[in-house]
Amino acid sequence: MGSISQKQLRRLMYYKERLDITYKEISVRSGVPESTVKKIITGVTKKPHKKTVAEIEKALGISDVLRDEMAKDDCLRAKASQEYVYGTEAEDTINYERGNYGDKTLADYYALPEDRRAELIDGVIYDMSSPSFVHQEIISELVYQIKDYIHKNKGKCKALPAPIDVQLDCDEKTMLQPDVVILCDDKKNKNRCIFGPPDFVCEVLSSSTKFRDSVLKLWKYMNAGVREYWMVDTDKKKVICYFFEQGEEAMEYGLEDDIPVKIYEGKLKINLKDI
Repeated sequence: MGSISQKQLRRLMYYKERLDITYKEISVRSGVPESTVKKIITGVTKKPHKKTVAEIEKALGISDVLRDEMAKDDCLRAKASQEYVYGTEAEDTINYERGNYGDKTLADYYALPEDRRAELIDGVIYDMSSPSFVHQEIISELVYQIKDYIHKNKGKCKALPAPIDVQLDCDEKTMLQPDVVILCDDKKNKNRCIFGPPDFVCEVLSSSTKFRDSVLKLWKYMNAGVREYWMVDTDKKKVICYFFEQGEEAMEYGLEDDIPVKIYEGKLKINLKDI
């Protein structure tokens, strides 16, 4: 026996949804008892037999996909070399739409090795580097302050840190891993991912993600229906905030400022001066 990874679990859930197949049908195909199939795919069984998981993966067609991917060259890697800017000019958006739409799907995303961190944006897979200590410290502080506010006000929204998959456009071409999200519609919680736009997203910029976060993902979040989007720039010690719901221009704050969270009408204020 061995612990099933979160990526394996999300992959099983994805293929079950994709095939629109019942636990009973998976049981018939795999030879694994229906109750066992259900417990494994729903995450109830934490340490299933590897052979049992392999039989379920075979029944769902996952084994064939993984084998085909292993036979390929490492051609999924994609990096953006453009200099980033705050905001998306019309020309940036046009070039993005014309030149950055790839042919990769969630099947390719779920076929990536367990130790490879990546995002899928409009059919292109982008590698993600390991976060820095400051990056993680900011995420932890944001989530702590948001959760504290929600708890004190008996709110129903959930504040979640990375890694959390977000199937932003509800299609097969995009799966993001924002640094922090606030989700208020529990119907979008599909266990394996958030299915659709969260209410609030924050990305902590790094040298490897600045272009992607401040151009590509800004454009994606705005058009998908995210209500509020923050970018924390530790180099310039500022936070850039967009409140898409009311079409406001970007607002900039210092880390020492009390920054209002607009989805809470400014009643929640975040301060990062101690970071």
